[in-house]
Amino acid sequence: GRWLFAGMIGLTLLNSGVSVVFSYLGKDFWNALSAKNTVDFYSVLGKYVGALLLGAPIVTMYKFQRERLAVHWREWMTDRTLQLYEDNRVYYALERGREVDNPDQRITEDVKSFTSFSLQLFLTIVTSIIDLVSFSLILYSIYPQLFIAIVAYAAFGTITTTWLGKDLVRLNYDQLAKEANFRYSLVRWRENSESIAFYRGEDLEGKAIGVRLKDVIANTRDLIGAQRNLEFFTNGYRFMIQLLPVTVVAPKYFAGEIELGVISQSVGAFNHILNDLSIIVNQFEQLSRFSAGIDRLSVFLQAMREADPERDESMPLLRLANDIDSTEVSSLYNQSEAVVKTMMEVSEFGKINLKQLPPTPLAENGYNAPASS
Repeated sequence: GRWLFAGMIGLTLLNSGVSVVFSYLGKDFWNALSAKNTVDFYSVLGKYVGALLLGAPIVTMYKFQRERLAVHWREWMTDRTLQLYEDNRVYYALERGREVDNPDQRITEDVKSFTSFSLQLFLTIVTSIIDLVSFSLILYSIYPQLFIAIVAYAAFGTITTTWLGKDLVRLNYDQLAKEANFRYSLVRWRENSESIAFYRGEDLEGKAIGVRLKDVIANTRDLIGAQRNLEFFTNGYRFMIQLLPVTVVAPKYFAGEIELGVISQSVGAFNHILNDLSIIVNQFEQLSRFSAGIDRLSVFLQAMREADPERDESMPLLRLANDIDSTEVSSLYNQSEAVVKTMMEVSEFGKINLKQLPPTPLAENGYNAPASS
């Protein structure tokens, strides 16, 4: 695990270096083309091909290593969660107490979402910091006013996106619960098919499933409506990126102060920096889904700790009772524990605190009671 993580950081640095190299090659390419300089054009073209042959494997291995590390982390965390679930019959205590709904979804989907997206988010932030430093120097050397414009534009986009998307966290939280309840009702029908057939309970079970399906569809409609409202702004925000840097730099080009390749480089640097500063704008929908999933996972881990007689509230959520980890496992444990703790403390986007969401009522059969039509 530790070597996988170290390799991931190394590939992240190389991936950012590839972007910087292509930025300068693109500038020289367009300068040679604009000047109709055949010698320089073919020279840069040869360098471009060489950089492509070296850069493409780096970008490919970067994505592969990221997914490989996510799978390794998911394997460990799922195994640890299952151990916590079965130790001292915690699963039985949770079922009797009906404190959490759909533990199967939390162990499978929520753990998968947590490990994959949290790693992706971490690497996105690391890459953004590296790119921000590299391309800010490039952009500031071309035109300082353009650097100021991009900071203001990104701040405007982040504030507006957060305000427009404030309902998405709650809707995604509800969607996870309603989808899980609908799926569980179908599983329950399959597992109790003999009893249902014997007592002729098809109509009753069908009505209950129909109500849960209506809940899923109604919440989905609200969700896609909120996404539509957000995308009205975010799509326009992204389209403006194509015009803003050229509009700001064009007067210097018309005055003969810069070459065409500099405009191309400034547009590339502008896009890199804006993406670095617009993480919330670009990934708000994914962040809202992730926030809802991580809250469900943290509630589940807390409930398992409370249901285990050999663990107390002072123990970390992912630590087994009387557990002695190896160095590698301890490293994974510390990473997971730190992220879970951080997301529990800061689980809000758009001024929505998931800890303040009302608990979902549970019916006597162990799954969420359907809302009345």
